[in-house]
Amino acid sequence: MTYVMENGVLHIAEGTEVVFREAYKDRRDIRAVEIPEGVKFLTNWAFAGCTRLERVSLPSTLRVIGGHAFAGCESLREIVIPEGVEKIAGYAFEGCKKLEKAVLPASLKTVWRYAFAGCESLREIAIPEGVEQISRYAFCGCGELQQARLPASLKTIGRNAFDGCGSLREIVIPDGVETIEFHAFYHCNKLEKAVLPASLRNAEVAFSGCESLREIAIPEGMEKLPWDMFFNCTCLEQVSLPASLRKIEFDAFEGCIALREIAIPEGVESIGEKAFAGCRRLERVSLPSTLRVIGERAFAGCTRLCELVLPEKVAEIGERAFDGCGLKRVSLPVHAKYDSRTFSFLQEIAVPEGVTELKACVFSAWRSLEWVSLPSTLRIIGEDAFSRCERLREIAVPEGVEHIGAFAFSHCDNLEKAASPRLKKLSGAGPSTTASPCGRSPCRRG
Repeated sequence: MTYVMENGVLHIAEGTEVVFREAYKDRRDIRAVEIPEGVKFLTNWAFAGCTRLERVSLPSTLRVIGGHAFAGCESLREIVIPEGVEKIAGYAFEGCKKLEKAVLPASLKTVWRYAFAGCESLREIAIPEGVEQISRYAFCGCGELQQARLPASLKTIGRNAFDGCGSLREIVIPDGVETIEFHAFYHCNKLEKAVLPASLRNAEVAFSGCESLREIAIPEGMEKLPWDMFFNCTCLEQVSLPASLRKIEFDAFEGCIALREIAIPEGVESIGEKAFAGCRRLERVSLPSTLRVIGERAFAGCTRLCELVLPEKVAEIGERAFDGCGLKRVSLPVHAKYDSRTFSFLQEIAVPEGVTELKACVFSAWRSLEWVSLPSTLRIIGEDAFSRCERLREIAVPEGVEHIGAFAFSHCDNLEKAASPRLKKLSGAGPSTTASPCGRSPCRRG
């Protein structure tokens, strides 16, 4: 390829249409490049690794900037991409560590993957109207990026697109965006405000690790709050959830230690595993009547959560769903299924009206349990139902109870009052003699 080199300035010859692959790769003597009118294509790695390149003049005839074309040009400070360029390929300006300014043309349709990744000095970027996709890792690691203006034409923000943009404080995502992919804003540590559009339908792990995010409003239309969406957003204090929501997936708000209250709207049927785990300042939770499933460890570690009303339609409560919570008393839903350890830390329990049978071992080894309220509808208390409830002091057995199983109150050493003469009649002995002869319960817990 014909060119002239003069005082560190590379002049490519007139009449050139294509700057070929690796044509000037790793040239450390080039400080500036003048590309003449007529050039249409800069192909892959054309100027990659030109570490002393500070200035580039691009022609109006240019249409494509190839992959890695200027990758690793560590001294390049500014790039103005002319109108007419339709494609900036992947990694085109990756690792241009001193690049402070990049002007993109209205003719651009897509910002390809890693296009400006690692441009540590880039302070702002305006994505032009017409761009529909910002591909994965496009601006990843742009640590000084403070402002990103997104166009109304945008549909998709790719995975890790702004990952590690630690200076970004606010992002307004325009209406029309439907998908924010995995970790799109991961570890944007200074991001305080994110405005989400009504068009949004999916945002997996989008804002995980955004430690400065203080409030978020999930737009109407979203039916599923994706997993890990706000994982470890440690300053998140206020959350507004839409009436359209049906499911909160696992880890959605895990580690949001500043969150004090959450109102889950009517229509939500499922709260996933560890959805609010570790929200240690969470004091108030409002659950909807439509709720059916609470996942494993969903509220584990919510140490300030002392009161909770479980809706009647809840059918399944996962293992250790409230482990480490401050709950002392809970009214259990009639048809709920749960592991016996799920509420074993409770001091008080109210079994709701409508329950006719307590299954074997249902409250066995609940060592903190001191008080129980049983419903008038109860007919059967199963074997070992309250065995090893060492702190249980009093229980009122309803008149309608017809059967009390063997060892139902074995090792309830502090049980002083069983407020029903039927307890003795049905079990054949008072609470102190309902233990097994060998002093052990068949449902013994370690």
